[in-house]
Amino acid sequence: MKVENRDKLIDVLCEGPDVQIDESVKQRLRTLKAQSNEDIIEQLLAIIDDCVYCSLTSDFTLRALHAMWLQCGGKEENAEAIRNTKKYDDYRNSLS
Repeated sequence: MKVENRDKLIDVLCEGPDVQIDESVKQRLRTLKAQSNEDIIEQLLAIIDDCVYCSLTSDFTLRALHAMWLQCGGKEENAEAIRNTKKYDDYRNSLS
């Protein structure tokens, strides 16, 4: 997925009403804009995980984020390994 197209999708998702996507998720997604796809794999997975665990988005938005993650290079078979990386942990801990 081209970065420009990904950033447009982020903009569209962030324009959604708060009942579809929590403001905290919107803020986190905006920080990913203009970064390379390789640089955001861990952060995007962390956002998706939080959306699942905390019910922060609608099902449609969650599916769109998951599709974006896959298009950025995420792979289901690597998801657990990514969750065990320092970069993933550092990103999650920076939110506290």
